[in-house]
This record gives sequence, structure tokens and C-alpha cells, in this order.
Amino acid sequence: MKKFLVIHTWGIGDWLFFTPVLKALKDEYPGAEIDVLIGKPLTARAVELYPEVNIRAVTDTLKGFSGIVKAVLSLRKNKYDTALFTAGLDSKKADMLSLLIRAKKKYALRSLNHSPHFLSGSLPFEAGVHQVENNLKLLDLMGVARPESPAPYLPAPPAEKPLPGSFLLHPGCDSRSSYKRWPAGKFSDLAGRLLNSGRRVSVILGPGEEDLSKFFTRLKSDDNFSLYSGRSLAETVKIINGHEFFINTDSGLGHIAGALGKKTVTIFGPADPKKSRVYSKHAVTVIRPDRLDCMPCFRPGGRYGCNDKRCLNLIQPDDIMKVLSANKILDGQS
Repeated sequence: MKKFLVIHTWGIGDWLFFTPVLKALKDEYPGAEIDVLIGKPLTARAVELYPEVNIRAVTDTLKGFSGIVKAVLSLRKNKYDTALFTAGLDSKKADMLSLLIRAKKKYALRSLNHSPHFLSGSLPFEAGVHQVENNLKLLDLMGVARPESPAPYLPAPPAEKPLPGSFLLHPGCDSRSSYKRWPAGKFSDLAGRLLNSGRRVSVILGPGEEDLSKFFTRLKSDDNFSLYSGRSLAETVKIINGHEFFINTDSGLGHIAGALGKKTVTIFGPADPKKSRVYSKHAVTVIRPDRLDCMPCFRPGGRYGCNDKRCLNLIQPDDIMKVLSANKILDGQS
């Protein structure tokens, strides 16, 4: 039986971007044992939804690199056939960690101007392509065929027939990524417009986003409005599955919605949709304005954005309504 170790240090959306590789491994090696080391506690809640993998260690890389070193050492007793570092981890760190992992083969994507010494194989990480496409290179390194349709997936979600024409809005995102949020007041205005058009509208808030509920107080008297908060990720998946459309502000839940085949609209500000858009044929990306010289503004060292967040503040609810109309979402012809 093949044994794999996956080292994933990024968020929920990035885990979804890795799942086409996961599916290809399961197809190639049906009886494989796949262990996962996770670098963000919140991501563990998403990985728990996948019965085909085993979570072996969870750390928080934002508290320092030593945590992931300790986590890798805790798995040293296990002998793996292959260790994989998902796209996004600096290959210098992957190269160092590979020394501590007992695996026959160790693969990662190579960062710019870095020549790994201890990895068994690497291919260049391309900053200008989507993370899904970067992750697929790991299959090339292993000699495993790429899937014909490399879309992120979720295990069979709970059966739920979506209410026709219903919208679910997610105004939040990881609190550590609040620089990516479209203002909640504008989300409230958008929700009001959709309600006035006769649509069923819900808002969902994740952990650390409860303070955003005050922006939607005025809508609670409308019988066609619902507010969900404090739900587990499994419950959240069921709620998403019960709606036809999903509108978000570049969040992990947007990628879950895409994996569920929902028609998604993602509002982008500083992030680069070429790299992190919802990877689904049902996705519609909104990015306004499209001619700011500073976009995208992911910067070295993890510091993003500016004080006035022009790229987000210049987007108006009317822009979103126009996109919905242009894509025939408002008239039910999507």
C-alpha cells in the first residue's frame, strides 16, 4: 500500500486548489494511505470533510516556522513513499523540511532563483498561473496522469435541492485577510436590492465575522431574508448547497461553493484572480476598477493593500447588479 504525506501550510481555498491532485492520487492508487500536515487550524475544518485523508498534525505557521518543524518531527516515525508540499510554500523551507521527513520521494514547486538540494524533484512555481495549475505539476513529478477535468471537489455533499433563484452572501473572510473584504455596508445594500427584486437572500458569517451582523439588522424584518452565524463548516456546506447563487469577497467559502457547482460571483480587490479565482466553469469574477496601476498588490513579506483600499471601495452594489444582469442571473436564465 502506498503511503503519502501532504504538507499544506495555507488556507481553505488553497486546500481546494490541491484536491484535483488528491483525486488523481486516489484514482491511481485506490488503497493509498494519505496523511496531511496542516499549517492553519481553520483549514483543518475543511480537510476533515475528506474521509480519504488522515489529519496527522495541525500547527499555525503564522506563529512561526518552528511549529511546522515540530509537526514534521512528530511524524518522523512514519515511513512514507512520497511527501508532497502543496503550491505556495517557499521551496527553501520545503527543501529544509524534506531533510526531516522519512520518505523515499519528496516533491515541491521551486521558488524563483532557488535550486533545491534535498528534494527528490521540483518544477518551477509560476506566479502568473492559477494555484490549481501549479499543484498539477506535482502529478507530473510523480508520473501520475493529470485528470481530464481538474476542478476542485468536495466529497459527496448532503443532498439538498437549492431554492430556485436564492442568493447566499458571504461578506467576510479570514479575519487575518480583512484587507480583502468588500465593505459590509455595501454588501447590506446589495442584499437589499436583491430582496427588492423579489429574491430570497441569506447572509452567512464565519468564525470571527460575527461583528458584521450589525450591518444586516435592518433586513431581518423581511421574510425573505435569513442570517446564519456560528455554524460548523459541515453545516455551512449544507447551507451553501441549499442556495442557487453565491456572492463572496474572495473567501474560502467561495471556493467551497465553486466545488459544489454553485454559480459564484467573487469580488476581488488586492488579490490576483489569475491565481486565486474560483476554479469552476460556473464562476463569474468581478473586479473593479480594472485599470488601477497598483492591482494586484500582493507584496513580498505578507503585507498587502493600502489604507483607503481603493480597489474595493470603488466597487459599488450597482456594479454587482450589472454583472448579475449581464450573466442573466437576475432573470433566472443563467
